[in-house]
Amino acid sequence: MTLAEQPPTKSFETILAGAVPRRPARLATAVLTTMVDKIVGGELLPESSLPTESTLCEVFGVSRTVIREALKLLEAKGLVRVRQGQGTTVGSTEQWDLLDPLILDAAMRYADTFEILDDVVDVRVGLECQMTRRAAEMMTDAQLRELHDALIALEKLLDQPEKYQDAEGEYHDLILRGSGNRLGRSIIRSIHPRARTNFRYRGAGVSADHMLMSHRGHVAIYERLAARDPDGAAEVMREHILGSWLERKSFGSSSVFPPGVLQAFEFDPPAMNEKLTDVPAAPGGIERVRLGRSDVYVTRLMLGCAPLAGMYAPVDDRRAEAVLEASLDEGV
Repeated sequence: MTLAEQPPTKSFETILAGAVPRRPARLATAVLTTMVDKIVGGELLPESSLPTESTLCEVFGVSRTVIREALKLLEAKGLVRVRQGQGTTVGSTEQWDLLDPLILDAAMRYADTFEILDDVVDVRVGLECQMTRRAAEMMTDAQLRELHDALIALEKLLDQPEKYQDAEGEYHDLILRGSGNRLGRSIIRSIHPRARTNFRYRGAGVSADHMLMSHRGHVAIYERLAARDPDGAAEVMREHILGSWLERKSFGSSSVFPPGVLQAFEFDPPAMNEKLTDVPAAPGGIERVRLGRSDVYVTRLMLGCAPLAGMYAPVDDRRAEAVLEASLDEGV
């Protein structure tokens, strides 16, 4: 069952408890951001009714004008339907504008299955393959030299997975730019960086073999582009994107974390909501944090003996509480 399919169990006021933003310069934007998070995150279900304007004003502590402006923005994004005399209801997921940055960010953040990530890959295959075909015909010699330099730079990063993944985005962008398709490039540049914030999309524990496979794909793409082979370039791009994704997807589906760890994700705790309890001295480095709509126990992911910056995994509540209780009994 996805988040959006879960039956409502809380009142609107309870859902927003602790999430109402402080009074920024643009109040409607703050209300909008909170509502997008609650709708896309699945706490406000499709076809459910929102409270009256007066209730929203009271919950958010803002004027009726601010609430109306926020509702207009939500309606423009397809998240709600405002009907005169009938109130406001949450829109169906089919109406959401997934290219909207706020909605796409939230969708990636709350993705608890591979469905939307598969959609991202499908879009990439459809657009990038065609754009690579066009780039084989349109790239100038200077652009090909720039792409070759980027390929050499990538090779030097094979032992640094994080930096390699960042740099390969730039490599792909050079090809998109070389195609001359500005609209297609804008779409890819909108969805791909946001997808990469999702730990499932990036892949957990990417292996050296995967890095080599990915790099061979980049080499093959360059060779077909340099040979001015449109069909060959499009085909190796398709093989590269799909092959790399299926490999990363297998990492994300496999159990690569200790018992009790449910799934891996990436976030910056201070950038989410305030930590409730921080017990870094506890065995396993377990912490309790506010993540989106709920409090969760997490543990920092490790690569050997080194912690991965900003990388955490949820821990089963019972296991976490047992560890914390043991640490208190031992006087930690």
